[in-house]
Amino acid sequence: MAPYSTIFSLEELVRRRHLGRAFAGMQRDQICAALGTPDDWMDDAKRPGVATALIWRYGLFEVHFIGDLAMSLFTDYLNDLDAGPGRTVEPWIIAPTWQRTLSATRERLERQRVDYVVRQDSLRQPVLRVTNGADLLFDNSDAADVFVWSAICASAPETERTLEP
Repeated sequence: MAPYSTIFSLEELVRRRHLGRAFAGMQRDQICAALGTPDDWMDDAKRPGVATALIWRYGLFEVHFIGDLAMSLFTDYLNDLDAGPGRTVEPWIIAPTWQRTLSATRERLERQRVDYVVRQDSLRQPVLRVTNGADLLFDNSDAADVFVWSAICASAPETERTLEP
């Protein structure tokens, strides 16, 4: 078995801000030890290469860095839960046939006894902030009155965005 994590649990990402054995707030070398070498990355134009990349990708999951510090774990590919080669995703409350509307997501979280508060981002889109967990982001780009769960952002606690109640 590989020394790094090969299972990405959405429940762990949402509830505890963990992607495998990685979490925001870790150093770059710790992320690599926890998840392995990234599948892809976005270079810093001034200093290209994986060692200084702003974003590492593991399948369709991202680790965002400032310097060597991982600031957030992120995915906005909830329709295509892909952890990359050699890794699997445990989808938890996301199923291919399940609607990810705001009301349906809230209902599922409540059935799973997940505590959260409802906030708004700077664009007035709803955000479900899970207590001690990730932010679940919603948008209404497909239908004017229907907000759909579009992304998960698990930030380091000290870098969380301020959201309006």
